Amino acid sequence: MARLQMDQAMMVDAAESLIAALDGRLDENGRVLAHAYLGVCRAFTAELSSAQAHIGEATRLAVNTHMEPEVEARVRNSAAIINALLYGRSAETLSQFIALRDIEGVPFTLRIQVEGNIGAIHVELGRLQRAGDILSETVDMSRRHGLTMMALGYLAGVAAVKAGQGFYDLADEICDESSRGLSEMGCRVDLARNCVRRSVWTRATGGLSAALTMADEALEYCSTIDITWLTWSATLESAASLLALGDTVAASQQASSVREAAGAADAALHALIADLILAEIDRRNADIARAQERLGPHADYVLTESANWWVGMYVRTFPHLLGLLANVADSDRLPAYLLRMVLPQDVDCVLTAAREVMGDDDWQKLVLRLAGTEAIERLGRGSGVPTCKVRLFGGLEVKVGTRTVRERDWQKRKARLLFAMLVLKQGQDVPRDLIFEHLWPDKDFERARNNLYVIWSAMKAALMSKAVRDVPLPYAENLGGVCRAVVNHIESDITEFDRQRAAASDAERNGDMSVALRAYERLDELYRGELLPGDVYDDWFAAERSRYRIAFGDAMLKAAGHLERADDASGALKFAWSGVAADVWREDLYQCLMRNLATVGQRSAAIEVYMTCRNRLAEDLGLDPSSETMRLYEQILAMEDVDAPDA
Repeated sequence: MARLQMDQAMMVDAAESLIAALDGRLDENGRVLAHAYLGVCRAFTAELSSAQAHIGEATRLAVNTHMEPEVEARVRNSAAIINALLYGRSAETLSQFIALRDIEGVPFTLRIQVEGNIGAIHVELGRLQRAGDILSETVDMSRRHGLTMMALGYLAGVAAVKAGQGFYDLADEICDESSRGLSEMGCRVDLARNCVRRSVWTRATGGLSAALTMADEALEYCSTIDITWLTWSATLESAASLLALGDTVAASQQASSVREAAGAADAALHALIADLILAEIDRRNADIARAQERLGPHADYVLTESANWWVGMYVRTFPHLLGLLANVADSDRLPAYLLRMVLPQDVDCVLTAAREVMGDDDWQKLVLRLAGTEAIERLGRGSGVPTCKVRLFGGLEVKVGTRTVRERDWQKRKARLLFAMLVLKQGQDVPRDLIFEHLWPDKDFERARNNLYVIWSAMKAALMSKAVRDVPLPYAENLGGVCRAVVNHIESDITEFDRQRAAASDAERNGDMSVALRAYERLDELYRGELLPGDVYDDWFAAERSRYRIAFGDAMLKAAGHLERADDASGALKFAWSGVAADVWREDLYQCLMRNLATVGQRSAAIEVYMTCRNRLAEDLGLDPSSETMRLYEQILAMEDVDAPDA
């Protein structure tokens, strides 16, 4: 009864059956098995102290009892399964399964299961060729002997091998075959595991929404079974897909919840994956130190090779992770099979990403191991890539080195738009699904992806001279389901704008008004007009256009305020006029103009500014001026009409 309930993932019910069995009359072999199975049930529901107690009791009885070979094998198998699935100790578990395979008298079906488990462990270790050979043979043997459920389960392992090797379409076909059969047999555990694995490689190919759907499907299966560690896995894949789609808040919440539970359970693989997600969030927030602090405790575990497949697949979606791991685990010591998980077509992009988070010496060590000496010259700092200078305020202008990219050079309008979209994000990951949604909302995934390839080629042709078009585009990357601008080779006015705003704020905190004013003057120079005015796809640019317009107006108001308090009304007027020109609906800037015009004796000009403000608000927004603006106007009306002072 307990075994049937375990096969249906009814671990709570199975535990009750086993406790009842232990209270009854069991021979020594039965008692050993009951404790071993009860350990599995407790482990799968994350009741760790109870799990360890029962597995320990089973092992103790096994040592002191003359057991049948099958019982001994099942006890060892149970302990190995807990080690692999809950604790993530793949390298350690491999030797356990190999020793188990050599026990004499093990039933044929259990021997096939052990062999399949050995293949599955090789997948975790990233030893894909060996894993594929073992699992394919196990599937064939299971089918020949009518062991359909086992064949379907290990067929999913073959799919994971193919995905690891980069044969994603074949992996999908094999996984579909496995899931159809498992669905007919009602195997919810294996169906959930299939969804989890497939979510990983689907995300790596750029199918971010599809990957999230698969993770959600896995969670639905998990809601009907009693396996905590599998729920953790599904939750983490949901978090990773949300992160790839740009929802860092939800991703952080989900990953953090699993991290806490997995850490308490000493579940090394789940804790590592959670911290990989959280470290990527830290990196996107420009907190590299925090990212490495998260990953540091996992260095020894990564070096055991137990997580090679998972880490390798995550690097395909989040390429900066390899550099972060190399920092904490040492480039020279990273497992060779982990590095082999980086596909040849992704090597340059992964190394370019790693360069952003690593020191030169460590990065060069990683390049040597992953791509050889030639790649150092091709990708290294100071590689001779001309700087791409981009202006977005007032309209898109692009200059590569000394060459201006003309409008006709883009060939396709969407190539120009895509580059502007990536530059605007300043190196942040932009999910392909989001690009597809804005550029090709009426196209299915495959057609949108093909369109992206065409647009990417046009963008590359516009930015690079004909002489160097046989090398990867150095200014943007398309990898792991996301696109991004390579900020090392791009200088943009929005980056300079953000830098000057920060400099002004720092100077103000330090009380250095002269430095702050110089930063505000530079902002006035940079802001030539609205961000990409009149560009199509306003829904993409509108929010940032508004944000920068407000930020510029705030900066001009602050600068004018500093000068106004320093009795420099003429200087304040310069900044106030710039602010109003950029944002014609801001009453605070009109008020600043009116005050300072009145101060320099230009009463009529101050009244004219009020009239302009009133008309703008009424005609454009249907509003009246605020009471504060009205009071200021009335005060100016009451002033004596004097001429402006001499210059």
